[in-house]
Amino acid sequence: MERIKILKIALLIVILVEEIRNAKRNTKFNSDINIEKLVESINERNARNCSLFF
Repeated sequence: MERIKILKIALLIVILVEEIRNAKRNTKFNSDINIEKLVESINERNARNCSLFF
């Protein structure tokens, strides 16, 4: 049971890192990115991903 919790947390960290990388890649092309919208989209994706695992 403890292993499953650790794996879920690790997966969420990997997803978050990937989102940050994508955001950095996108900002190279669009310097006027709206940080609030970026955070909102990351939160929505993480919420969808969390609902699959929890």
